[in-house]
Amino acid sequence: MKYHLRFQIVPGADVDSRAKSLATFCQRFGVEEVVLFVAAEEWNNGLLTQNSREEWKTSLQCAKAILEECGVTVSLNPWMTVLHNDTGRRMPAELSLERMVSPSGAISEACASFGDGKFIAYIGEMYRSFAELGFRVIWIEDDFRYHNHRPLDWGGGFENCILLEFSRRIGRPVSREEVVKNILLPGSPHPWRSQWMELWFDLQCQVASTIADAVREGSKGFSILGLMSSSPSMHSIEGRNWERLFSRLEIDGQVVHRPNFAPYEDTHSRFHSLSIQTLDLQRRFRKNSYEVAPEIENMPFSNWAKSDRQTWMEMALAAFSGADALLLDLFSFCGNDVNDDPFVGPMLTRSRPALDWISERFSKELRSVGVEVVWREDASRKIQTTQGKNMLELATDPFAAGHFLLRYGIPVSLAHSQKVAAIFGNIAWAIDEGELRAKLDGGLLLDGTAALILHQRGFGDMLGLDNISMIPRLDSNYSLEAFRIPIDRFDSGLKLSCNNQPGIAMVEPKNGALVWSDILRADGTRLCPGSLGWDLPQGGRIAILAAAKPDTLPPSYARQLLTQKIIRFLEKEEPRIIAAVGSSHIFPMQFETGKGRYFVILNASTDPATPAIEGPLPMDSTVDLLRPLEAPVAWEAKPLPSSSRTGVSCPFEIPHMGFAVFSSKADRDGISPE
Repeated sequence: MKYHLRFQIVPGADVDSRAKSLATFCQRFGVEEVVLFVAAEEWNNGLLTQNSREEWKTSLQCAKAILEECGVTVSLNPWMTVLHNDTGRRMPAELSLERMVSPSGAISEACASFGDGKFIAYIGEMYRSFAELGFRVIWIEDDFRYHNHRPLDWGGGFENCILLEFSRRIGRPVSREEVVKNILLPGSPHPWRSQWMELWFDLQCQVASTIADAVREGSKGFSILGLMSSSPSMHSIEGRNWERLFSRLEIDGQVVHRPNFAPYEDTHSRFHSLSIQTLDLQRRFRKNSYEVAPEIENMPFSNWAKSDRQTWMEMALAAFSGADALLLDLFSFCGNDVNDDPFVGPMLTRSRPALDWISERFSKELRSVGVEVVWREDASRKIQTTQGKNMLELATDPFAAGHFLLRYGIPVSLAHSQKVAAIFGNIAWAIDEGELRAKLDGGLLLDGTAALILHQRGFGDMLGLDNISMIPRLDSNYSLEAFRIPIDRFDSGLKLSCNNQPGIAMVEPKNGALVWSDILRADGTRLCPGSLGWDLPQGGRIAILAAAKPDTLPPSYARQLLTQKIIRFLEKEEPRIIAAVGSSHIFPMQFETGKGRYFVILNASTDPATPAIEGPLPMDSTVDLLRPLEAPVAWEAKPLPSSSRTGVSCPFEIPHMGFAVFSSKADRDGISPE
């Protein structure tokens, strides 16, 4: 696994000594590449003036020469395109670029507009000038977005220059207030919403093409571009088409992608399931030939913000996803000497054995296996709003179904089509009829919200769903979900809580339907089924969870078994999904190659875990234990003691943030792509 270290050397008399210390650090701790910042964080005073740019350029040239002389590759990370946020910064008078405007009309003091022709010329010249120094990769920062430019509400993109271009496109003058009202209009999306998002994205593509042309010209074809990205859901609101954007950024067919996937600080287990899903989802957006370097970041830096254990775990997740390198953001931006933080280097050394072990076995060509979590990058163009007051109403949650399934030991796939799929929440507005029919050929899991939306869209007959209605929390005293049938060691009548659900979907079973659980009122009387499923005429199966937001139901071992039973029903007689059971917060990942299936468990619980693994895993499986910051250790997996169940048990305790990697003996020495 390659280490690419992001680091800031501030212009001044000590550039030489800082660069020499950094070069020595890289040689000692195995850092192959340094990504030098330009005016990042504490050393950013707004968009660069020409004098500031030349000052940074001189220092960068000096530092780059020293690092390269010591065998370290050097890339560049300007910390701004339009700029992250104000925080006391101001637009330099010599630039006088049009500043971002929020949906409410608030005006940024420092962030520029994508629609300003002067900004496009400015950013092109900045990248061309830095490219002359010949860096391997020149990065486009995560401020390449409309959302999240504090202190603006939501972000920007409602500037006069953009309103004028929209007016030209639709053939009449428009105001900011009119645009905001129509793109957020409740009910069926107003035609302006898609047109507005298309305009936003066209402007970003113009900037991307300008930067790519500038880097190609300035470096004489030596440098390539890297793109940092944030939440896919937020980029959907901006109208982003990933394939089209990457094509604008390609230089000689190459782009580097830095997917953001982890929090800045120590966090609880739920976020780790988000990290697994985010890494997998973003594989859909790019070609396998692109270099991928996920960001390993903390704030306010070092192990005071995030433990070495969690940093190691996130590096391992990136390696399991097939990353080519790790983009390490582990040092303060303050411009200190690299040796002023003595903890980072030893952590990198201790992390290396396990990371190399993973990267030798898990390539980006591996296919993730599990329940397909359905999401579309154009979802924000199609969903229906209810209040029409806030840009965040255009958001969808790509990860709700995955949060629900992963916490119960069921692997998911967001990168590849699967036999069993899940549609949760308002993403159901964005699924077209052909896609829905395809999912119904296999197994389809719906939450109450998605089932209601699909029925409202006229797909009830296709789903075998006659009637459905949503009962809001304040309209009913539902509180319990009771097993109607025995499930594993739990008898019928076992009760689980649904007391805090925002709504319950009332669905009555069809003839022949299976009902696994019922929703009860606080007096114990039945309201409706809590989970049910049936066969479809076309040969597939459907299951519906009555909860409006199942990912917020109180988790338990009993609900883990209930959920796994529902997934086995949807798989019919051809089980493909391996599941983990027996412990809390054991998040699985399943991968497939031409040789076999491979199953990885992350223990996100602070308690040690000894889970059992059920499903089509070879009985001659070996299992490797990856303890945080230690080298892997191989074990033999143990068959389950019960003859009625197929699977193996974990022969050791998986520590907090450790991994167990199950594979067949035939693949013990490496996982190869098909």
